[in-house]
Amino acid sequence: LTLGVRNLMGNNEALSLKMKGAYYWSLNKNFPGDPKNKNTYKLGADLSFVLPYLHWGRDDAPQGSTRYIVGYQYENIAGGYDIHKLSGSFTYFIRSGKYITHSFTPFSLSGVKMKAASPDLKEKAADYPELVAVLVGDELVPAIGYNFTYDNYRSERVVNTFFDVDIKESGNLTSGIYAAFGKSWYQRDKQLFGVPFAQYLKATVEFTDRVKIFGTRTYLAGRVMAGAVVSYGNAVIAPYNDLFSIGGANSIRAFSLRSIGPGSYNPARSGYSYIDQMGDLKFEANLEYRFPLIGSLQGALFMDTGNVWLMRN
Repeated sequence: LTLGVRNLMGNNEALSLKMKGAYYWSLNKNFPGDPKNKNTYKLGADLSFVLPYLHWGRDDAPQGSTRYIVGYQYENIAGGYDIHKLSGSFTYFIRSGKYITHSFTPFSLSGVKMKAASPDLKEKAADYPELVAVLVGDELVPAIGYNFTYDNYRSERVVNTFFDVDIKESGNLTSGIYAAFGKSWYQRDKQLFGVPFAQYLKATVEFTDRVKIFGTRTYLAGRVMAGAVVSYGNAVIAPYNDLFSIGGANSIRAFSLRSIGPGSYNPARSGYSYIDQMGDLKFEANLEYRFPLIGSLQGALFMDTGNVWLMRN
């Protein structure tokens, strides 16, 4: 649900409030140690303010836009643990061609609070060391990011292409300041505003092609996506929201959300099949044959493959 006000200050500015929510029903088989309720839900809201020019830019700055955004998200995972995330950022968007967009985020700061909501989960965490990465407590994520997008999907062509590269770093500037005052770059658990901060480099690449065949509404589409996040210095693992997952309606469709991997990991052996299965590396590929059925109803035959992996055991 989105509520918005346009032309707020008489120069085509836009203020919008976006409220969102989701509920995931788990169809996985229950294993010993799982809670009775394995379903997950999330709620959140984002307040954004978009200016149709580069704010703080010079008079000769290229044409573009600026977005300021603050947001909050709450997620409850299987009744076992809670995730609270408060975030804020501002981003510049610059078009260098009809289909090319560059976006640069010079400042982004988010706070993540994770805690075990179930006393039973707290007690059993000592017996299952893999849960330690889940119950990480509070963390700050100061970040800078860049994104390149080529997208001609709205143009009338036989072949449409989407190509996206996203690069994000966190904590390196903060660790550099600490190093200038004598703290080792490799010392862990340094703090910002009294809370440990993340330090990592993350990159993702996605390529999609759609070819029109046998008429205007029949397509063959393919997609390949790969990503990696490397944690170092102040942190041994990336924040939960920056790790990779796989499965779900927009991923490997035969599996539920975040239910595959990492690697050949089998959750039945640990007795915690409801814990999200996340990774530092991801590869995913999809191939679809899309065709019309009746009216505006369309069907598809598809094949999906992929997994996530950990860099460390």
